[in-house]
Amino acid sequence: MSVQSLTSFSNREPNYVAAIGGEYFGMNNDGFNAIPSNVSTVIDLLEDKGISWSEYQEDLPYSGFEGFAWVNQNTGKNDYVRKHK
Repeated sequence: MSVQSLTSFSNREPNYVAAIGGEYFGMNNDGFNAIPSNVSTVIDLLEDKGISWSEYQEDLPYSGFEGFAWVNQNTGKNDYVRKHK
């Protein structure tokens, strides 16, 4: 499967999901979508082989954050937004 075949949407979230999960799971938008927890991903393949991996998300408020946005409690500004355009 080529990278080009995975990037058919102008929305970015479906492309991110397809890169990790191997398909779009019917997603065609940048909304707050949920993927079933029983879906295997490339991360599962790495972990099954004992290969370490990391994830980098600019301004993610904390590890494991699953929200849509994070407002800075001191400034009131959006410090993190899940959707990027």
